[in-house]
Amino acid sequence: MITLIAELNYRAYWHVISYFREDNFLSHPDNIFPMPLELNMICLPAESEQSPHGLPPVANPQQWLPEDLGADEASVHALLKAAESFG
Repeated sequence: MITLIAELNYRAYWHVISYFREDNFLSHPDNIFPMPLELNMICLPAESEQSPHGLPPVANPQQWLPEDLGADEASVHALLKAAESFG
């Protein structure tokens, strides 16, 4: 799919969402999700001047973000914080 997106002349960015928010509606303090991430891609036409602030670009068709982050808890934490900042 990433190859097709590039062939269609789009730029792709990883968009990571956290399922848990500390300021949730019921103020429930416990995160019940074992892996609280949803991984999406946001794609923009290559000619667009828009750039999604703070989202990491998809580097190449072979990149699969979770594997790239697997051993780096700091990066996972940073992505969670970025996901939470979109509110």
